[in-house]
Amino acid sequence: MHRVYVDISLLGIGTAYGRVSGSIDVETIPQIGDQLSFGSPKHGELPAEIGEIPYLLRVTDRIIAVNAGDVVQLSLEGIVTETEVRARLVMAFFEECHGLFAEPYI
Repeated sequence: MHRVYVDISLLGIGTAYGRVSGSIDVETIPQIGDQLSFGSPKHGELPAEIGEIPYLLRVTDRIIAVNAGDVVQLSLEGIVTETEVRARLVMAFFEECHGLFAEPYI
């Protein structure tokens, strides 16, 4: 099992609602272009009120830290939502179900 750091932006039309980041465990270290599935929560259950969100996120960038063991940082494609309320629901999903940290901008 490998631990990687992920960063996901939450965007709207002409705005950024925030970002979600933190460490996750994966069987293999993903490459650029790979997709990570967040459809199986690490904690709890998928909240019904969240509706449809993209549980499959593509790796857009990969940073391997020099002299830091196997530390890998992954940038994942952004999630676009229609409203701030929806963005906050998505952030709560990643916090509660996957143990990531949400940083709302507004």
